[in-house]
Amino acid sequence: MIKITKYNSLLKQEWDYLVETAKNNLFLFKRDYMEYHKDRFSDYSLMFYKDDNLIALLPANIKNNIIYSHNGLTYGGLIYNTKITTTTIIEIFDYLIQFLKQENIEYLYYKAVPYIFNTYPAQEDLYALFRFKAELYRVDAFSAIDLHNMIGLSHGKRNAINKSAKYNLHIEESTDFNTFFNDIVNKQLQNKYKVVATHTPEEMAHLKNQFPQNIVFYKVSYNNEMVAGAVLYKFSGIVHTQYIFSNDTGKKVKAVEFLVYFLIKKYQTTNRWFTFGISTEQDGLILNSGLLSFKEEFGSRTIVCQHFKLPIQ
Repeated sequence: MIKITKYNSLLKQEWDYLVETAKNNLFLFKRDYMEYHKDRFSDYSLMFYKDDNLIALLPANIKNNIIYSHNGLTYGGLIYNTKITTTTIIEIFDYLIQFLKQENIEYLYYKAVPYIFNTYPAQEDLYALFRFKAELYRVDAFSAIDLHNMIGLSHGKRNAINKSAKYNLHIEESTDFNTFFNDIVNKQLQNKYKVVATHTPEEMAHLKNQFPQNIVFYKVSYNNEMVAGAVLYKFSGIVHTQYIFSNDTGKKVKAVEFLVYFLIKKYQTTNRWFTFGISTEQDGLILNSGLLSFKEEFGSRTIVCQHFKLPIQ
């Protein structure tokens, strides 16, 4: 029998411990990360027990009788360790659906973790979703470079990197999130998409302080001015570019190309994957081919991010 408990702050230590020992142990699932924006979401995270032992977690929020796992995170879905088998995951979904029915929930929207972020095979949830007739309603194209089997740079990118070497660009770690977000990231996003970054500079500084081993910011300077930068999220064997932007000067001197090449070289011996994120819009139906081409010219290829809709009632 599976017992389901709604998360509360008294369970924080127990929650975080399972995240640390899970097959999909992303620091994004730690409560200190999830709760930096808790004012924006109504938490509905669930904890699953069997024989009084915590065996799985579901980071989630609720809105209008619909559960999302999780609207405030890049990924969601069940979190569990190597001891949990496929039959147990099917059992968890069975009890989860019964639980949500009693709560008058209409749907569960479920963001699966891409397989490269798992430290051990962990797609039992995808099979369970199929068994319970979940709808695959969205697929995003996510770019990744296999650092152990690189296919190399395009001719154009090599030329850009060679050009950037002429400008005496300087790369260093930094904590100047204010300049990066206010003067570079948000200006570029406003000009192109009329939006701002998901994180404020204050939030990113807070998260950096909470997770100093997992979050790092590199800036590129030209003539003592920040012209580009990248906020990296470091997972087990993976370096992910959460933000990577340049201003107009940075574009002219190819600062992003210079920075990405530096980062690939820096991390390729200690990590398996270097990732850029998605290049799709409107639930995956629109492919931003220009953005995708920029990433593929560094040698990245596509992994899919799958989103499911599970009817409850």
